[in-house]
Amino acid sequence: MPKDSHSARRQDAKLLGLLVDIPHSEAVKRLAGDRGPEPAGQARRVVEDFHQAARAHTAATGQSVRSAKDDLLRERGLLPADAAFPILHASTYDWSEMHGLHTRCERRTADVTQSLTGVLLPPVPGQPAHRLRAVLTAPVRGREPGDVVFLDARRWQFDSNVPQADASTPRRTRCTAGRPVYTELTLPADILLPLPALRRRRLIPARTQAPVATLRANSGRHSPLYAVADAVPIPAETPRQARALQRIRTCGTCDIASDEPFRMARDGQRYCETHFDAAVERVKRGGRARGRAVSAVWARDVLGDPATLMLALLGADNDKIILHAESLAGEVVFDHVLCLADVPDKTDVLLGQVRLDLLPPWVNDTAIQTVFGRRLLTAVTEGADSAFVSLLNAARDSRQRHFSVRSEWRDQVWRRYEIWQGKRRPEPARFELRRAFFEPQYLDAPVGRRRGPQVEYDAATVLASMRAMLAEMAADDLTQAEIAHAERYLADEPRPGASPFDRRSDRAKLPASLMQVFGDKDVPSA
Repeated sequence: MPKDSHSARRQDAKLLGLLVDIPHSEAVKRLAGDRGPEPAGQARRVVEDFHQAARAHTAATGQSVRSAKDDLLRERGLLPADAAFPILHASTYDWSEMHGLHTRCERRTADVTQSLTGVLLPPVPGQPAHRLRAVLTAPVRGREPGDVVFLDARRWQFDSNVPQADASTPRRTRCTAGRPVYTELTLPADILLPLPALRRRRLIPARTQAPVATLRANSGRHSPLYAVADAVPIPAETPRQARALQRIRTCGTCDIASDEPFRMARDGQRYCETHFDAAVERVKRGGRARGRAVSAVWARDVLGDPATLMLALLGADNDKIILHAESLAGEVVFDHVLCLADVPDKTDVLLGQVRLDLLPPWVNDTAIQTVFGRRLLTAVTEGADSAFVSLLNAARDSRQRHFSVRSEWRDQVWRRYEIWQGKRRPEPARFELRRAFFEPQYLDAPVGRRRGPQVEYDAATVLASMRAMLAEMAADDLTQAEIAHAERYLADEPRPGASPFDRRSDRAKLPASLMQVFGDKDVPSA
């Protein structure tokens, strides 16, 4: 019989309906060209490719062409046809309850069992309510994950417990709108996506497309989920938008392009998963180099400030405190020993009940008063500063004034020195616990909890060590660009423990130029 006869066209339409899973009437229209030249060409290619595969199978096995076609259709799970399976559900069933479910489907005859796993979608507009679609999440014979399969839901059994039930699955399986609820662990990847994820793929829901499920985030927030198979491309962007999208979807190291934006490192560039860790490490090295430069510029500023005073408040013999102050040049300003028994009680200070004649005679010396209004670089052991402040408050009768003899957070010498050495992060995290006391570390803990050798450090040695740190940091060799960058950083330095939202807008300029200035330098992490 000629190929263009009515019988051949009908057989081709039936074959096309099986191969692409469309109704017979739609297959006839595509082959006849009623849907346009492009769908017609695609339909004819599908049918012709199958005929060629059948002829090759015939040549290999010696079977007839018809038997070869039947074998190929069985291998692809396309035979027997829907009519061979019994109807299990009434047509009046509310099939909308199945929309969005991740389920396992199965149907049987006496000789054949077919099964598949996927997410059920609503029927195509104009199709019966029982003509559901399933987006495969697991491969079946002749199909790959992501393929859309049309189902006559009346002839299938459904097991809606396919989403792996574990402790993370919420008890509520339906949202208030009646849609299935998924978590981030049970969400079928690349099949159902929230609106932001669709937009990252340059897709938007179709005009009549409704969400089929709901995503419950760990925070408890619910977001509607849309089927990727039904989404349509976002209209073409302007040249400027195209360049911006290309830039955020291109790796800054290997120039590979992606459908979704890459993650951004702190240097302002975006990198693929292969090169992102290396970029993060480069930024960390640049951050350490900047921290070293900032510490050096700070040390130069401290050494050039005539208002700087170095103060040591060290506990000794558990009942005494050494009070020692020097200028940057090493000139001793005062040197006293304070017995803890002479320190007035804080309550008496607040109530004004301190007898001034019982205080140490040197407390009102002019040298002692120099601690007020000075830039202090303090080395202090725990409790020594509070005792000294109580004594000064009692001598000045200042019940309303509160002040501290510790270094300001900008002028903590040991913190700056650790940054300069690469032992500490240049930018502290929001909830980082700052070391308030001077090294060695065992001095930071109460006496009963100290670890390590119990070595006593005299005040002159401690201040000499601080002076050596300052000199070592100030002697660092810096370029003019590094000095300018460090000065800008110091002018708006983030306070340890402060919220990142409290910083001024000038901070936004610094990360962009970080790698330009310090990208080639490396300060090893100690």
